[in-house]
Amino acid sequence: MSKVSIFFIMSLGVIFLAGCEMPKISRLTSSPVAEVHEATNSVAITSKAIVPKKITVSLGTEVNFVNEDKSPHTVASDPHPTHDQLQNLYSTPIFKGQTYAYTFTKKGKFGFHLEDNPSISGEIVVE
Repeated sequence: MSKVSIFFIMSLGVIFLAGCEMPKISRLTSSPVAEVHEATNSVAITSKAIVPKKITVSLGTEVNFVNEDKSPHTVASDPHPTHDQLQNLYSTPIFKGQTYAYTFTKKGKFGFHLEDNPSISGEIVVE
């Protein structure tokens, strides 16, 4: 069992024992996935795409790569296989529900892809 699974189970136990109630949802909104992720400086990883494919952020912004697929994925800088556009933009495997955060400290256009499927790619524009 992974550390994340153990932490999740223990957290649920603490909530149960503390008598906390789950928050109630008062309103649901429907927004396109691309808008949600762009607004939060994050991109979703799915089995077939990066959503949104391109975002623009300010210098010093942390971008979150969120795996929404059942399979683990590794995010890597372009070009494949050298990854030398941004050498330190290279994650460990990101499992479903996990996030890899990267802070952009250089201005420019930076491509990235999934190491396990380089045809799935995206771009971050840093202004």
